[in-house]
Amino acid sequence: MGLKKYYEIEEETPYHIKGFDEANITLLVCYSFKKSRPILAAQIRPLRVDVYGEPRKSARTKDSQWVRSNFFAVLHNPDTRQPLVVTAPLHCVLEGTIMKMVVMICKRDGIDFRFWFPNIEDISQWKGAFITSTSRLVLPIEMMRFRDGRPMEKLSTDDETIVHIKNEVEKEILNRAFRIL
Repeated sequence: MGLKKYYEIEEETPYHIKGFDEANITLLVCYSFKKSRPILAAQIRPLRVDVYGEPRKSARTKDSQWVRSNFFAVLHNPDTRQPLVVTAPLHCVLEGTIMKMVVMICKRDGIDFRFWFPNIEDISQWKGAFITSTSRLVLPIEMMRFRDGRPMEKLSTDDETIVHIKNEVEKEILNRAFRIL
């Protein structure tokens, strides 16, 4: 119901296509002792990827700019005719848990992986892109917005390499989970 309402009231702008953009949903579950019942609240916001073109200032520090999640592009390696997953060099990214899982899965499953800057000028040749974070795990990117004002770029979200990495990260999370209740 909240998502339906969000799409009804969200304004359409050059950077937002009403009813098309993905949404970021935050759920808050609390208990009201006064009312003796649980309370559920939802915050729904547009989920966008904005391209700024410069790396993190301090890659090892997770600061208030945590929303600048690690970014990965999936290219087609013309030499091997296989997918190539790239992300910025280690000194420019937050080497977090999910990123380490992506690297491990690529190595384990024979997916070529490189630490180099994805070139936004080659976006039309990308097979797709995704971000990683502990809250989103592996999230394929559907639309990219550019700070320099160029038109938004639509990307494929069903690339088999991205789908494989996403599914394997989810399996790995479940394998590492410990049931507490």
